[in-house]
Amino acid sequence: MLEQFHKSDPITPDEIKALDVYFEKALVPVFDAVKIYQPEILIGSSGTFDTLSDIFCITHDIHKSPEEIETPLSIPGFYEIYHDLIQKNRAERMNIPGMIDMRVDMIVVASCLIRYLLEHHAFKRIRVSTYSLKEGVFASLISEMKLPA
Repeated sequence: MLEQFHKSDPITPDEIKALDVYFEKALVPVFDAVKIYQPEILIGSSGTFDTLSDIFCITHDIHKSPEEIETPLSIPGFYEIYHDLIQKNRAERMNIPGMIDMRVDMIVVASCLIRYLLEHHAFKRIRVSTYSLKEGVFASLISEMKLPA
């Protein structure tokens, strides 16, 4: 998505609209499931969500504990960060406290996806897991294993 839609820096309104058109088609199975299950919480893990949470915590002077399994990010806090991200170029985004080099490019497109999800379903809150998807898969596989007593 980054290569296909984020060609200008900062991203243009037309590029965001093109992303939304893409999301509308690509996310049909997701929104079919959302209609059935009606989730109230958008749960994110790793990558962009970690960085958004870091930015949020620094901006709001929230100190995260390394033992926590969830880190803070509110929906209004996400929108504040989102609006800031789409107005900045790469160098300006790198100057955002909490931004890391590995995320500075893809965070714009990923944030557009999160914004799209939030705008198309009435999620009540966001939860950010400190665990990644691969850790969840690993835990699931371990729980299915029959270990000798």
